[in-house]
Amino acid sequence: MFRFRFKFLADSYLLLFSFFLGMIGAALFFWWRYPVFPSYLFYSYGITGNKNFTEAFLIVIKQRFFQLGAGWLCGLTVYSVWLFGILTCFWSFSLGMGVIYFTLEKGLWGLPLFLRSLLPQGIFYLMVWYVLSRWSFSTRKRLRLPALAFLMLLTACGAAFEAYLFSF
Repeated sequence: MFRFRFKFLADSYLLLFSFFLGMIGAALFFWWRYPVFPSYLFYSYGITGNKNFTEAFLIVIKQRFFQLGAGWLCGLTVYSVWLFGILTCFWSFSLGMGVIYFTLEKGLWGLPLFLRSLLPQGIFYLMVWYVLSRWSFSTRKRLRLPALAFLMLLTACGAAFEAYLFSF
């Protein structure tokens, strides 16, 4: 029992390290590459304020289902912890880009505005990330199709909130 807890802590520290590595990587990337932040990078997803809800939802759901599938497939491999650490680093790099954009545009008010932009859909995505990270720690690699269907439902709810907020 003690060994399992130690393994869980070691894996959790790896994911925490991956998260901070992605955030620091985003800050260093923009510090090195763009002294002045180009605003066109923020709209690279194709979601701007002039799309209707259906178009925005289809764009977001395609990206989020791809990320969900990547996390699920990583949890089925032998190197699931390391692969999920790489995905966590990528996701935190994306979050770091958002933090940098908001703080460069709005100053100190950028941090609360960034958190406000994450809140409704971020709750759903955080639950999905937590379940996927627990699956990557597991030693028994199973398909878990009913649970995957529930994660797809949570992802669709998060994508609906995200598309609703960004369709205005």
